[in-house]
Amino acid sequence: MAEHKIYFTIQTNSGSGLGDQLATQFLPLYGLGSAIGASFVYSPVSFNRSVKPKWYNVSQSFLFKLRCFFFFYIGQNFISSAVNGLFLYIEKKLNAILERNTDNELSVFLGLKYTSEVDPYVLVDNAICDILLDNYLESIELIHIADFKEYVNCFLKDRTDNPVLRFKWTAKMWTLIPKLDLLLQDTGYNKEKILQNTFSNGFWKQHKPSFPDKTNIVFHIRCGDSTTIRLGERNLIVFDKYLYESEQEMDDVLAIDQDRYTVLPEEYTNIYDQIISKIGVEDIRLTVISDGYELTFKNILRNLLKRKCKIHLTRFERKDLALKIKESNDIFSHFRQAQLIIGETKQNLNDSIYALANANVVIWGCGGFASNTHSLFKGVEQKSLIFNVKDFSEMKIKLIKELKNA
Repeated sequence: MAEHKIYFTIQTNSGSGLGDQLATQFLPLYGLGSAIGASFVYSPVSFNRSVKPKWYNVSQSFLFKLRCFFFFYIGQNFISSAVNGLFLYIEKKLNAILERNTDNELSVFLGLKYTSEVDPYVLVDNAICDILLDNYLESIELIHIADFKEYVNCFLKDRTDNPVLRFKWTAKMWTLIPKLDLLLQDTGYNKEKILQNTFSNGFWKQHKPSFPDKTNIVFHIRCGDSTTIRLGERNLIVFDKYLYESEQEMDDVLAIDQDRYTVLPEEYTNIYDQIISKIGVEDIRLTVISDGYELTFKNILRNLLKRKCKIHLTRFERKDLALKIKESNDIFSHFRQAQLIIGETKQNLNDSIYALANANVVIWGCGGFASNTHSLFKGVEQKSLIFNVKDFSEMKIKLIKELKNA
């Protein structure tokens, strides 16, 4: 490397979820910057997908009510499809404004400022130099950290200042993850060490553990953009902003992310009942967190009203759907002895993150929010277990008992 005092910072994709931004994007880029001998300079991370301003939520609720009117009173026809097209255009414009929104409150809550190895004013006093990591990974076949150092040196060799290298996670980076992993392997990258030093220590500098004398068990039930709604014999599967009738239609999606197989709430209630009956509630604190079904039904109506939608509901199925919207979150009343954190608000997000960081047992079904958040922020000495609903068994009950009695 050239004889520079080298700094680096990271820009994640603000439209991604919290777990994706920190675990999939931030950690590898942090490891890469550290491997070339650069000192990390913290710059605030925006979580536009996780934290939405009030005006955006109000506008989405208003559009949902309008869609309900057109779907249930006018039906799936040319008129409702044309109006929905206008709604989709409005949403596109609202999302464009949202992408420019910067909300640093979550970064503060997470303690991310403690990741900085030097004074953040370095970003003010020094020029930014973007490292085109995606271009580099696309252009190489043999992957060695020494070659990457030479690549970075090309940006620095003719400079007399000390620029801040900026590693950006672009849209192309997800397809380049296998190459990025190989590059990190060549550095001796230790994910667990970076996890503890980067996020956990910072988080617990400004938070205190709660209920340390209890075994904290947290269920994460993902609904909004990854769930199945049953209408008689028909299934409506929501994935992100798309709608399917069977998982066979989702082969391309599930080949990339197998954690997106939907898990019905009934599978969680079965495990919850086992814990209550076989372990008991003494010295146990139960928490259930979920985004709830509000986003689910927004996505369903958004798709059913599209002109090219091939899914057409019968009069009885529309009636059933209307009832399910009205009773959308009733399933959570089953968890009577648990603290419930249901719905997408800023406070609920903070409470969910804290509950997962503080957990001794995490039980999750699909998506990476729960498992990633726990792994990112749990205490360094904290003993914990992470179970997927699909893999839960009598052995897992035994392991929870052992942890409780330790």
